[in-house]
Amino acid sequence: MKKTKQEGYFVVGFPNSVMIAETDGPDIPATLQNLSDHLNLDDSKSVYAPLLDLARLRSKKGFLTGIVGVSHPSFLLHGATIPSPQKAKDPQYIPNVIKGEMKVLDDNFYYHALGGATGLPYDPTKDPETEYIIAGIPNSKLAAIQDEIVINGFVPKRMECVTLSLIPLVRNALKNVGGEKSLVVILEIFGNSSLATMMTPDGDYAFRVIQGGDRTMCQAIKEENNLKDEDAARKLLYSETFDLSDMGPTLIRPLLRELSSISGYYEVTKGQSVGYIYVPTLPPSQNWIVELLAQSMGVEILRIDPIWAASECGVKLGASVKLDPHDARLAAMIALMGKF
Repeated sequence: MKKTKQEGYFVVGFPNSVMIAETDGPDIPATLQNLSDHLNLDDSKSVYAPLLDLARLRSKKGFLTGIVGVSHPSFLLHGATIPSPQKAKDPQYIPNVIKGEMKVLDDNFYYHALGGATGLPYDPTKDPETEYIIAGIPNSKLAAIQDEIVINGFVPKRMECVTLSLIPLVRNALKNVGGEKSLVVILEIFGNSSLATMMTPDGDYAFRVIQGGDRTMCQAIKEENNLKDEDAARKLLYSETFDLSDMGPTLIRPLLRELSSISGYYEVTKGQSVGYIYVPTLPPSQNWIVELLAQSMGVEILRIDPIWAASECGVKLGASVKLDPHDARLAAMIALMGKF
């Protein structure tokens, strides 16, 4: 009996949107056949709700399976330098960093440690690197995210932190634009906070949770325009027609203050200045926020062309697939689907 060709599904969940890719199979790198994008501005609904509609359409069982990338404030990330190859072979070194430098005392903490240069998993029994990125999340938070996805008709085969998925592609994108000697900030904007990933050309990473996010902006819009609630302000913030440029400096002030502080610290301690900023969590309608941040910081926007990214990651595109070159979120999806 001839087997039915199995389709593949890749999902990237952002704070206020979800991207769903349908491919010709579950293997990586994949061939993208269809891509849908769903914006969610209603706190009463899950950002993953569109998955349930797709599952009902595509599966008789009422659920789908695939790979999920998540951009979420519950992830904790840390750049670790192991002082010597001998210490790098100590299996307790990374766990001690988690408890000491990261101050995670709860044993119910799920984490991975990856080489800063290669991205390979930490293995003290082999020839380990001395620069590492540690990414982890409390088991309770991870379970809550998984439950939210499963309730909406999707069973993850694997879940990845979007930040980690993006780092190799961002590094290659810097080389592609001739900025491989520049420090870049990857900024993931959440609700009341944001995650700033500082990446140096030599594989040094720093991760800082900073104050300010889209809720901070919504509160300023609400007060300035005498709106009744934050939901109305959020609709204005994500509107493609309402012009908020006059309020722009006020809206980004908390983020800009924190980013300027981090940039100043790196200039003093590392002797390097920030050259680029990349924001992978906002839809194209919010690109004016990124442009204003870049202008205020005196840096360039790292623009990752999705066609180039697909070629870089070995991802093929179906004949009917159209990718918006202005959508910075696409790089996260392509990184999830591809190989480096």
